[in-house]
Amino acid sequence: MPAQFLKAFNIRNKSDVADAKAIWLAVQQPCKAVAVKTEMQQAVLMMHRQREQLVKFRTMQINGLRGMLAEFGEAMGKGRSALGKAIPDALMRVEDFCRRYRLIRYANSGRGLKRWTKKSRRSRGGCGSGRRKTRQ
Repeated sequence: MPAQFLKAFNIRNKSDVADAKAIWLAVQQPCKAVAVKTEMQQAVLMMHRQREQLVKFRTMQINGLRGMLAEFGEAMGKGRSALGKAIPDALMRVEDFCRRYRLIRYANSGRGLKRWTKKSRRSRGGCGSGRRKTRQ
């Protein structure tokens, strides 16, 4: 039984005996009956939950896309409609940027992207840049 329901039955200071008496008094009281839902009510609730999840997922996708475009300097207003209006021009500018740096060709093929990743790691000297250096 949740503690918030037992608080009304606790008579004196907090102790194990007082808590046990409060629980015993609370259990003796008649509780409120909970109505059983019909299959139709459960189906409607399920549909509402699914729609709520879809809206949350859509919002996540929009915010992620807005964040990625912001890295390219593309700013747009809040809301789905503002994004819908601004996206064609923004994507065209980002595509032009990618073509200038020949990223489209690599992005279209998996092997090309792997090759580009290896080359960029080697040029940065990051992980995967060849043999490990051993201590002597």
